[in-house]
Amino acid sequence: MKKKSTKKVNKEHRNNINVFKQKVLSDLKNIDKYLVTIKYDFNIKQKSEFLNLIYSKTFPGYQYIYKGLLSKSLNDITSTKYIPFKNNGDLKTEIEWIVLILKEYEVELQEYLRLKNKYEHQLLEGKFGDAQETLQNINKNVSYSLWGIEQMLVSCELYHGFEDNKRKLSEIADETNKYIILFMSQYYSYKAEIDSTYSNFIHSLSQLFDDKNESFRYLLYKDYLEFQFKLFDDNFDEKSLRRILSLSTTYSLIDLYENLIRICSIVVSSDLYSYELKRDIISILMNINTNDHRKENMIIIYYPENLSLTRLNAESSRFTELVIEEYTTGNYKKCIDLISENGEVYDCFELIEVLIKSALYIDYDINNFSCTNSF
Repeated sequence: MKKKSTKKVNKEHRNNINVFKQKVLSDLKNIDKYLVTIKYDFNIKQKSEFLNLIYSKTFPGYQYIYKGLLSKSLNDITSTKYIPFKNNGDLKTEIEWIVLILKEYEVELQEYLRLKNKYEHQLLEGKFGDAQETLQNINKNVSYSLWGIEQMLVSCELYHGFEDNKRKLSEIADETNKYIILFMSQYYSYKAEIDSTYSNFIHSLSQLFDDKNESFRYLLYKDYLEFQFKLFDDNFDEKSLRRILSLSTTYSLIDLYENLIRICSIVVSSDLYSYELKRDIISILMNINTNDHRKENMIIIYYPENLSLTRLNAESSRFTELVIEEYTTGNYKKCIDLISENGEVYDCFELIEVLIKSALYIDYDINNFSCTNSF
């Protein structure tokens, strides 16, 4: 059988795309249905083509993809609409879609990562006022985010204690009436409380869940809440990770990026996924041009030929789990000793937070941290 020429195939492809465009434009009330087709059924070149058109607002769908990514206020954080979830999709498709979206915002992501690094160093050095100012700069120069809300509540608790934490929570309630933002803020505030224990926090969170409820909406938010608030990542199967990523696309640029990086880390460190899938995912992730040590560490594992472009980091998931295990059982001095003995793990925010709270619990002088010399 004679093969079609490349020219003829391209013409056929272009005709099919044009027919699809006309179909969408004649049925705008069902735009979400067509976005599902683009996301799950089109190849990467076709997805990229349509996303470029949508980003430039020359094709409908902006409110489902880009509207709230650069949030100028708390209300904007949840302003992007949800593209319906396809049950028979796969994790690689979800990640590919998000990376294509994030490609438009590499400059903003670089600025966010620069300021985030500055904020975390200020927090660890006890410069809480400066840290809050940096968070405000992230809000102003990049985007408001759920991540930013959590960090502001943490810094308030560390700076002036419980009262300042609750004052900030009250301010958030004055600024927005969006239920999901208020709900998440309440739990971020509770999580930040120095006098609260992890076990009590998780018990409070678990009261929200009903194991008999199997509706998609329930599972969508249950997965997302557990992902946001639990310290361990070993209970998420592929469908849960896909749901988390799909919901993440309705939040800000910062939340979307942070969730993507964390989920890629979960996949890479888990025995549940094949080597081929891990390598494919990291290959997709490499298309985002950001200077992020977490991304670099994953690239090193699966693409060692890029070693010269990256740097090794001593943080490991097992070490993090060990520290958190000591923290949850109240061994705060042991947490401090473990972290202090591993001198290059201080760009892991989870460990920074554990370190500071452990010190506050036992009135340990922050100037004694050996890690302060590593900045």
